[in-house]
Amino acid sequence: MNVNVKERLCQVCGESKQIGRNFCAFTCESCKAFFRRTALKTIQLHCASNGKCEINVQTRRLCPKCRLKKISYEVKRITKFADN
Repeated sequence: MNVNVKERLCQVCGESKQIGRNFCAFTCESCKAFFRRTALKTIQLHCASNGKCEINVQTRRLCPKCRLKKISYEVKRITKFADN
């Protein structure tokens, strides 16, 4: 086993299981499914913390608005980096 190989983590919630490249970012299956379900909906999402929720494995289901915001940010960041 190579100890120098960095373990991949979901760029949204930090999950270390079932990570794959989805929507230009490394995400877990849970975040991938959430984004797929939520991105096409026209519903208004709300945040009780004014968009400042910490998204991690334990909190990812608590605030859909912040989770979607973080996924969108990661995708934009990666595509901007790839364009340069």
